[in-house]
Amino acid sequence: MSKINSYDFLFNSSFSRFVGNPHQKLISSSQELSNFISANNGINPCFVTLNSFTQQYTIARTVFNDFDAEFNLTCNKCGTKIKESSTPFCFCGNRSSFTPEDQYSRLQKVYEKIRQAQQLYRAYQEYNITPVAHFTAYKGCHVFPLFKPEMVTDSTLITNLFYYFIEQAKTYSVQEVKDVEGKTTKLKVPYQDTVVSSDLRRLCRIPGTQRIENKLYCTAIPDFLSYEPEEIYVMAKNPHPSIEVPEPKTKMSEFEFTPVDVTKFRPNNTSSSVI
Repeated sequence: MSKINSYDFLFNSSFSRFVGNPHQKLISSSQELSNFISANNGINPCFVTLNSFTQQYTIARTVFNDFDAEFNLTCNKCGTKIKESSTPFCFCGNRSSFTPEDQYSRLQKVYEKIRQAQQLYRAYQEYNITPVAHFTAYKGCHVFPLFKPEMVTDSTLITNLFYYFIEQAKTYSVQEVKDVEGKTTKLKVPYQDTVVSSDLRRLCRIPGTQRIENKLYCTAIPDFLSYEPEEIYVMAKNPHPSIEVPEPKTKMSEFEFTPVDVTKFRPNNTSSSVI
């Protein structure tokens, strides 16, 4: 029995699925996925859903853990720092003149996100759950715990699993907020994106494909805990071989991995965000 890797996880699965960049299109075979990658890799972003779909159900196969660094811009008009975006806007009215963070500061934020992703990866392993990890080659990492495909009609079980392991891995910071009466409350703020976790149609960048903006490669990282963040970043600089998408002839049961029992994680297992 062979050990599962990211490509087995992505390609040895049922169809129909969605691809996109970012407009989504439904595909029904591995050949269509291969055609999509060939037509877009190095030219346009390449994304695919992790889950599969029928007319009535989503066949959920993981929970999406997205660790993304937040980069800032400095307004050249008033000096205010704002979140980097494709259409930046400062409250002083400036829309066109900004200075990005220096490369060193950006890299340190990315390295920190990789370390946070490794915390979660380690927590899954401690629960005897097999995870896979991808470096997105820009702001951070994706971590996916594998489980046997489950027919679901809503995202409740997935959300429960997501928050349960935030607590187990302690992938959160504690921040104090004050209400209108001045009362202070301490909140747990997850390191990973909480919006995408329950999005069963969330698109995942395909490892091995090249990003347009920096020419780095989205990279699957086997033995994720064996590498320092700096080493992972170097991997993304190296050219990746062409991606060949085989027909999914191998059953997932023939791979060596320990899946999650998603029914185990109920709402009363999930810790509150309030300390």
